[in-house]
Amino acid sequence: MVETMDERYGADRSQGVQDSQWIEEAALAGDVLLCKDLAIAGNALEAQVVYMTSARVFALSSAGSPDLSWRSGTWTTKRRSLRRR
Repeated sequence: MVETMDERYGADRSQGVQDSQWIEEAALAGDVLLCKDLAIAGNALEAQVVYMTSARVFALSSAGSPDLSWRSGTWTTKRRSLRRR
């Protein structure tokens, strides 16, 4: 299952949620974070939250890739959906 920020927090609220907040909440819920770029690693506060919560993060190296033009944004996925079969 993939869950967008709008689905998690609501369309009106999602834009006001601090990145450090959603990272912590998603990590503590056991979600895997899927990020459109590597910016999360370059932000000291966000990187610290990732480290302190042992967040599992998958970040794409380029948000401008033609293969990703269909969708941009930050997503979380539920852990149980990622099990290998």
